[in-house]
Amino acid sequence: MTARRVSVTRPGRWPQRAKLALVAAAPWLWFAVRDLALVDQLLDGVAIAMPLVLYCSIPMLAFAAILRRKLLVCGAMSLAAVALASIVAPWIPEAMATPVLPFRLVSANVFGGNADKPDFAKELIALDADVVITLESLSGAHELLSVAYPHTVAPRQPEGIGVYTGFAVLSATRPVEGVGVLRIVLDAPGGAIALYAAHLSRAWVTGGGKNDVVFFRHRAIVEHLLDSIRQDPLPTVLAGDLNMSDRTSKYRAVRSTLRDAMLVRWAGPTSRKLLFRPLLLRIDHIFVPKQWCAKDARRIELTGSDHDAVTATIGPC
Repeated sequence: MTARRVSVTRPGRWPQRAKLALVAAAPWLWFAVRDLALVDQLLDGVAIAMPLVLYCSIPMLAFAAILRRKLLVCGAMSLAAVALASIVAPWIPEAMATPVLPFRLVSANVFGGNADKPDFAKELIALDADVVITLESLSGAHELLSVAYPHTVAPRQPEGIGVYTGFAVLSATRPVEGVGVLRIVLDAPGGAIALYAAHLSRAWVTGGGKNDVVFFRHRAIVEHLLDSIRQDPLPTVLAGDLNMSDRTSKYRAVRSTLRDAMLVRWAGPTSRKLLFRPLLLRIDHIFVPKQWCAKDARRIELTGSDHDAVTATIGPC
């Protein structure tokens, strides 16, 4: 007579399915905690590193599968899914109507060490945009662009922000002192608009570099900028190199006030720096008022730059 096995669950031990469910659910808590006050700025560093989390979770998943460790397989799969969702979600297009009285805007970081600035400028001029913002441009590109466009705000140290346009420039001021932002009032087709052309410092853990600030300081800069934009009496466009990943709480704060014009189609990374390419950083942006729409948004590789330029045709919906 064959003896029957009786399965006995030991007191205090969780069933396997409960463990699997807990391990699978734990990484998804990321979306619940990433914007919590006091820790959101620290977690921005984790958000920037999400592609590294994805890259590490793949070999972890393979290793767990070889060992046939269900819990580890489940955890690695869930971690990879969370990392992938964090990266891709800010790139998903949103429905927009066709803008009326539209104009085309381009923002391009020249790169201060660009040895081919004249070629860069010619490529930029060939785009035939109505408004061109350049960053880190002090010479080489400026001379050609200022000839191609009748109205110019010449770049100055330290940010090298230049604005070139066919629209009349009514004023140019600094809305936030000590921050790399110019407020340019333009006589656009639908009336005067305030263009905030920005080249913000890079947010980093230590803020020790020449152009780096700590995450807390970067958040304060963005908050001061948003305060100025909210109080602005004119329709406001914010564009430039914000050194702000679209995975961070700062990006979501900006989107609570303005619309991301690049999301008329699938977005993607704009930083082309060799060291940072694996991080898939989208740090160059065009934001418009919530009541505005966009079309024909795209990223453009220009000669000698370590950023993709961003461009979109924008206007009231």
